[in-house]
Amino acid sequence: NKKKEQYKNLEETRNIQYIDYVVTPSEADRKATQDEVAASSIELEKASAADCVSIIRSSKSSIPYIDIPLTKNAFPGDIAARLDSAKVGEVYGPFYSQFDDSYNAIKILSEQMAPDSIEFRQMQVMGATLDATKKLADSIATALKNGADFEQLARKYNQTGASQWISSRMYEGQQLDMNSMKLVNALNTLAVKGVQNIDFGQFNVVLQVVNRKAMTTKYRVAVVKVPIKFSDETYNEAYNKINQFLAANQDYDSLVKNAEDNGYRLLAREGFASNEHVVGGVEGSHEALRWVFGADVKSVSPLYSCGRENEHLMIVALSGINKEGYRPMEQVE
Repeated sequence: NKKKEQYKNLEETRNIQYIDYVVTPSEADRKATQDEVAASSIELEKASAADCVSIIRSSKSSIPYIDIPLTKNAFPGDIAARLDSAKVGEVYGPFYSQFDDSYNAIKILSEQMAPDSIEFRQMQVMGATLDATKKLADSIATALKNGADFEQLARKYNQTGASQWISSRMYEGQQLDMNSMKLVNALNTLAVKGVQNIDFGQFNVVLQVVNRKAMTTKYRVAVVKVPIKFSDETYNEAYNKINQFLAANQDYDSLVKNAEDNGYRLLAREGFASNEHVVGGVEGSHEALRWVFGADVKSVSPLYSCGRENEHLMIVALSGINKEGYRPMEQVE
């Protein structure tokens, strides 16, 4: 009685027992992924940078090819750790990575020393026609190469010409379009005071590098990283098996009694509240949650497919309802 307030339910809750079976890749799935990456690595051996885009896309790699020089920080740890061991122009792998349960192959297309931080200024040029734009941009670039003052020239065309800094981490890991890659490639290759006229299609940009700092090794790398996933066959086999188990154990007592003998771990949770949004912390289990708070005691739910890739197969049984107010003495003791 002295500690009575500690045993008060501020809202109605549920006690549940549930099976959360996670479908995992079979040995056949693992072997198939290894063989696929091995085939992609053979294609990479003779591939140019242009070919790498289609090879990596068809391999279903989780890392797209980006045709700009990148620091090690742009790659996952398991890939970055192998860049020093790999030789330019050769394929390293296939190799298994426990880091993310994947098979991998990499090909370093180029390696260079480049600045990590670059100060630059740019001028956007647009004429009445594409030809006029090109001619104007060429004349501005030529003037700058011959020593013209960038800011004075920029003001002539109603632009500030102010400089700005960019570092590798500002674009590494980002989705870059073709124009952005053109800009980054130019910045990584131009020397201080170097000028480049870049054609962006509808307009041109005249670029000048002002300063470069923190020289570091940068790589152009084609990465085939394929996480090992379960196949449709593996999933269907697991789904059919648990569905058959549910069909044979549709009442509460049977489910609880036979779960472990059929290879399913039964989890228990008391005081489950509706504001938790999901069951067992599993993403996408909202339907199971709705069932819990609309079901009768000692009833068993349908089979739910949950998780980001429906890899969680879930069955829930409602073992009790805790009314709002003080919990019964037999529950507390």
